[in-house]
Amino acid sequence: MTIANPNIKPSNQTALVGVITPQTVTAPDDVTTAWLDMGQFFGALATVFVSVLPASATLDAVIEQAKDDQGTDAEEITTLAITQLTEDSLTGQAMINVRPEDLSFNDGFTHARLKISVAGDDTVVAGLLQAFYPRYGFADHLTSVVEVVGG
Repeated sequence: MTIANPNIKPSNQTALVGVITPQTVTAPDDVTTAWLDMGQFFGALATVFVSVLPASATLDAVIEQAKDDQGTDAEEITTLAITQLTEDSLTGQAMINVRPEDLSFNDGFTHARLKISVAGDDTVVAGLLQAFYPRYGFADHLTSVVEVVGG
């Protein structure tokens, strides 16, 4: 594989834009990342992390869309949801690919975020939302990214 420009670092092409830090979610409740302006990137990837689920717990994750970074008219994109996880599910990670065309742009939806929902029993979860291939310039990370090394 040939890299078109070896001077461009991977961290310039992807941005960490949303984080759900590892935490115990008290059921029933939702946790979400920040909103991502999908017009600024060619794609995004949401990753859900879960360890052992309690016997009565369920976990759902879905991409939501909104008309701005305040969550105006937020709604789920039902085609971008994982299969519900239960005690019998494998534990580990689940990933959701998001493309700008997955949003209802014609209806004014421009932003996306990851939502993790826990029901039945308290559960430890975490999540990331990464944006890929910025349309203009290099990717900007969350202000919580304190260091990028190498490249």
